[in-house]
Amino acid sequence: MAIETDDRVDPVTFEVLRSLFEYACERMTDVLKRSSFSPILSDMLDFSNAVYDADLQLLSQAANCPVHLAAMKFSAEAIISKFGFDDVHEGDVFVVNDPFQGGTHIPDITFIMPIFFKDAILGFAVSRGHWMDLGGGAAGGQSYGTHIAAEGLRLPPTKLYTNYKPNDQIVDIILNNTRTPHFIKGDMQAHFGALLAAEGELQRAAERYGADVLQVAMKELQGYTERIVRKSIEAIPDGEYEAEDYADTDGFRKKIQIKLKLIVKGSEIVVDFEGTDPQCEGAINSPFANTASAVFYSLQFFLAPDAPQNQGMFNPISIKLPENCWLNAKWPSPTIGCTTLASS
Repeated sequence: MAIETDDRVDPVTFEVLRSLFEYACERMTDVLKRSSFSPILSDMLDFSNAVYDADLQLLSQAANCPVHLAAMKFSAEAIISKFGFDDVHEGDVFVVNDPFQGGTHIPDITFIMPIFFKDAILGFAVSRGHWMDLGGGAAGGQSYGTHIAAEGLRLPPTKLYTNYKPNDQIVDIILNNTRTPHFIKGDMQAHFGALLAAEGELQRAAERYGADVLQVAMKELQGYTERIVRKSIEAIPDGEYEAEDYADTDGFRKKIQIKLKLIVKGSEIVVDFEGTDPQCEGAINSPFANTASAVFYSLQFFLAPDAPQNQGMFNPISIKLPENCWLNAKWPSPTIGCTTLASS
């Protein structure tokens, strides 16, 4: 639950902890880059890492793959929605890649681990990577069929580690559904190492400053970013700003329309996609998490690119998506192309 307190950390401690939260994410990135097996992670760096507070609100993230960054929040929320905060224990690691439960496309797989300090949740570490192959009708899931089942193994929120030990049965299922089991097993261990790196950094900080100070600083940092973003929005004249564009094709038909209206009022923005075309037969459909991520990182670039990246970026922005819309994909729509077409 959110902390309700009048306490504030002093400016020096605030800046030290802000830098520490960022450093924890950078450490995750270093570990994942150096220990991953597949070239798509170790060379192309198609991954992202972040830490969240105890309320599962984004605290900090590394400057990794833009389309992952805001989308990871929805994967984390899907996991906690299934298991609940009460069924999350030290040494647990959860995994999900289901595009319809906080994911984007199947190759992007997300790991989340709670970080405990003195038997209480201090925060969460989250790591997402684009894996080389999880089965499907073509290598890397690039089948570009008309059903999500053709794109590979779709994992719902699943507990993969208990007490820092992997569930070998689930690992076997994953390895049995890939063309590159040697890469997948190594990358799984690399993600686990990245999570452990964040756990160590936050636990050492709690030992030095106290968990209460860390938690107050987390909320202050998110509030600081939110004030910066809201001030930037206030500089935009109130009004409605409209545009439309097209995807050239989904592989079956031409000109897939996207309509957009930005409604600016005071310090808030509503992003409304009413009128956008319905779900496509082809594999460009974008799940909500992917669409939201594209909205958030695009607006952040224009509103406050230098602000600390955390939940405060998102709070002034709301998104309206029609239910039957190719930017709000539902099962069984194929989504393999969403992170390249819809996100760009």
